[in-house]
Amino acid sequence: MADEFNTKQRLFLVAGPDYNRRRTAVDDIKKKISVTPQALNTFTFYGKDTELEDFRKRLLTLSFGQSGIVLIKEPLSLPAPVKEFITNNLTRILAANFLICDSSIDLSARSGRKPDKFWETLAAKASLIRVDSAVGPDHLEAFKLSLRRNDFGRAALAAERMFETDTSSRDPGPLLIGILNAQCLWLADQSLRRRWLRYIWKADRQMKEKGLSSRLVMARLLGQLFSLV
Repeated sequence: MADEFNTKQRLFLVAGPDYNRRRTAVDDIKKKISVTPQALNTFTFYGKDTELEDFRKRLLTLSFGQSGIVLIKEPLSLPAPVKEFITNNLTRILAANFLICDSSIDLSARSGRKPDKFWETLAAKASLIRVDSAVGPDHLEAFKLSLRRNDFGRAALAAERMFETDTSSRDPGPLLIGILNAQCLWLADQSLRRRWLRYIWKADRQMKEKGLSSRLVMARLLGQLFSLV
C-alpha cells in the first residue's frame, strides 16, 4: 500500500563525520519545518539508550492535530526492538511527527557494514543530507570520476565543494557546464542526451544572460539531470 504522503517531507537522514556541520543541518531542517520550531513538541533520543516503551509512548500520544519533532542521534545504534518498531510503524509515526536521524556514519567510506531492514528503510524513504568532511584533494577530478561512475550523490557533493573552496575569481559554474556537455557524448540513449542538453543549455543561459547565482543554478541542474537517469 502506498504512503498517504511523501515521507521525504517528514523523514530526514543527516549523515557524516563532521558534528558541527550535522548540527547546522539539523537546525536548518527544524527551521524549514516551522518558523517557530520551539512551538512544536520536540523529543530527542540517544541511540542505544532509547527504550521502546518510552519511545512508543512519546511518539504516539500527541493530541489530535499536534505535531512533534523527533530527533534520533546515532540511529544505527538503536536497540533492535526500537528499529523494528520504527520500520513497522513508520507511516503512523510520520503522520504526527517529523523524524530527524542524526548519524556520524561516513557514507563516502566503505565500512563493510551489512545494512539491516531499518537502515534500508531510512535510505529509501528519507531525505538524505550528507555532511561529509571532504570528497578528496581534488574536487574537480572527484566530480569527473563520480560522473563516469554514475555516482551522482558524490558528483553533486564534489561540485558543492568546488564552490565552497574556490578562492579565486574564477566561477566554477561554466567549467562544470563544459564537463556535463562532454558527459553527454557518453549517453547511448539519444532521447536522454537531448533532455540533458536542453537542461544544460537552459542553465548556461541562466548564468550568462540572467546573472543568476551559478552555485544555485548548478545545484538545481544536477538534480534535474540525475533525476533523468
